[in-house]
Amino acid sequence: GVAKDLLSEMSDYAGTEGAAPGDAYVNVELDPKAVKNYRTRFTFDYVVASATYTTPLFFAGMVQVGVSDILGNNQIQLATNFDGSLEGSDIFLNYWYLAKRPDFGGGFFQYTNFFSEGRDLLIWRYLGLSAAAQYPIDRFARAELGLYGYKVYETRWFDFFPRYYSEDYQKSNYNFFYPDLALVFDNVQ
Repeated sequence: GVAKDLLSEMSDYAGTEGAAPGDAYVNVELDPKAVKNYRTRFTFDYVVASATYTTPLFFAGMVQVGVSDILGNNQIQLATNFDGSLEGSDIFLNYWYLAKRPDFGGGFFQYTNFFSEGRDLLIWRYLGLSAAAQYPIDRFARAELGLYGYKVYETRWFDFFPRYYSEDYQKSNYNFFYPDLALVFDNVQ
């Protein structure tokens, strides 16, 4: 039943001599042969997937997968957006090592953006790597450091619009590298 007066239902225990009734901690000798070292084994945290078929793109799909070990020391995240070819698809792969106070992570990414500039179609394909570290200062603040390097492959299709077709194009590429430093305050209540 439900106890209306919780204090009257509690056991009277006000000391450290002797064992507490019921749920007290009991020190038990462990058998050293039965104790095994922790081995990292990954399990799925989430899996989300969808697929579609369209006439101009044929098959397209999206997949997001998150895996981690039982202690949460290692996290791997994969997100893809497949649009008919591997080169035109968006791919994000991240790994985080969370076992110590500073968190360390790294990633690989590829994604594509489409722009119009006058009558030209611009396609920018980003291919890059990232490295990051986060250090919690206290419960509400952390310092973050990131390093990013990527290459942008640009294809410019001349006079693509309004016919949505062109045989005249130009390819070029650009390299970018930049650091990122942030002091983050989270005060959500």
